[in-house]
Amino acid sequence: MCCTIQRPFMQCFSKHIIEVLTLQYCTLPYLYLVSTLYFLWIKLKNNNILIEVSTYRTNIMGMNSKAMCLAVACAALLVFLPAPVRCGISIGLIIDNTGSMGNDIAAVRIKSAELFAKAAAGNTYDHYVISLFNDPTTGPVFATEDANAARNFILNNITVTGGGDCPELAATGIIAGIEAAKPKSHLYFFSDASAKDGLTLGPTARRLALSTGCRVIPILTGTCGTTRKRRAVGQLASSGQSSGWRFRRATTDADHACVTGDIYDKLACVTGGEVYRVSKSEVAAIVDIIIEKAAANITDDGDRDLVLESIYNPVAGETNLHSFCVDPSVHDVVVSLIGPSAVLSLHDSTGSPLPSSAYVDIVNIGSVKVKKIVSPTAGTYSVSFSSSADHTLKISARSTLGITPSFLQGGMIEKTPSTEAKAIVYVEVSESSTAAVFNTLDMEGLDGTVFDTISLERVNSTHLVSSSAVPIPDDCFYIKVSNDGTSGGCSFTRSSPTAICPTNNPVPTTTTPSTTTTDDWSWLY
Repeated sequence: MCCTIQRPFMQCFSKHIIEVLTLQYCTLPYLYLVSTLYFLWIKLKNNNILIEVSTYRTNIMGMNSKAMCLAVACAALLVFLPAPVRCGISIGLIIDNTGSMGNDIAAVRIKSAELFAKAAAGNTYDHYVISLFNDPTTGPVFATEDANAARNFILNNITVTGGGDCPELAATGIIAGIEAAKPKSHLYFFSDASAKDGLTLGPTARRLALSTGCRVIPILTGTCGTTRKRRAVGQLASSGQSSGWRFRRATTDADHACVTGDIYDKLACVTGGEVYRVSKSEVAAIVDIIIEKAAANITDDGDRDLVLESIYNPVAGETNLHSFCVDPSVHDVVVSLIGPSAVLSLHDSTGSPLPSSAYVDIVNIGSVKVKKIVSPTAGTYSVSFSSSADHTLKISARSTLGITPSFLQGGMIEKTPSTEAKAIVYVEVSESSTAAVFNTLDMEGLDGTVFDTISLERVNSTHLVSSSAVPIPDDCFYIKVSNDGTSGGCSFTRSSPTAICPTNNPVPTTTTPSTTTTDDWSWLY
């Protein structure tokens, strides 16, 4: 059976449907069945699209017996086959196993029983990756679906060795971890050294992380510097000192960690992660954050782990008050502050402090404060925060409402646009009842700079497009959509899961329209 349809539909159909099913469901035999039914449903809604069977064409509303039998057969198979099994994602531990990391690894081992028990009991993680790195060697990489096997590897198969020099092959370890993990996984990186291969392999690590949607979260207990050399095996333990961290003081707004930071800052910024800079005695507390995520479940409603807002503040010693909106799809809001001498408090819409019964402290150490608002009611909240140096406030949540942006350039729909031409931004919204609420789109740089703001047009219940073509920035950026709050409730936003880092590839000569209307996107109806 051969179909005569518009080219954009084929691109959207083949990329979007296959991507969703292969990433979200383990039972791939459903791919052909579901896609066939979806294809026929589209045709039924668009009776002007023709279908070619053998050597003749017939209008789909006058579907011939062969096509009708195919639809009935697919429906019958879907009834009798078992329900598809939703896939979890990987939890990855990328660990520097040089000699000075003994205390860090010991902290992970102490928490490993709780970590892997929670992961096995939940359904967020169903795959475990452990990637070791050193210098001049890296590996091994251990990957398994057995939580107990992963824990046994942590307990019995990590040997600390070396560590007399600095830095280490961190980027190689990160790349190996990403390659062994499932798409959209969470990778936690442990080290007290800079990346020896950051300049050469950092771009590769970034490209892999973005192409797979993996989130990288570095947990650092030191760095290499011109005034400090990392000590070899036993020296830290015998001296009774923890590994120090020299905080970079920001002097201007342009001195943003996402722009001027090292490979760890930049990877976290583009993947939606965060960098924890702590002492070795505080590593166990940070593992509690990993345990909290492992205990969470992906519900039947399709919950997503979303970053609602991330604010980098270079001003030290100043108390800030920031308001944020919780919409009805949100639950389990997590607010974190990372910075020395961190102070964090939560408030309701009236400015009154939230009662202690409304939230739990996940981490409460000097440089990291993490609080979770359990089952929050929709409305406006505020957070008061300060730190003695530059710091990052992050607000994340589990929600059924997320967005996935794509770009139309030269007649092609791509996840990664080119800087060589303007593009129409196409936004898929995961929850149809709220798609029409978003009316503004921002293209926001990693340092918070807004490159462009443009209005959104509704295509259908789950798709939006920019009202005109926009130039693509040279640097990485996030897509952020928001509403104005006029439809009731407070104004809330959603951001792309990871940054979009454009290419400079040539764009086909097909002209991208400068403005759009819903008629231009009728193939999505």
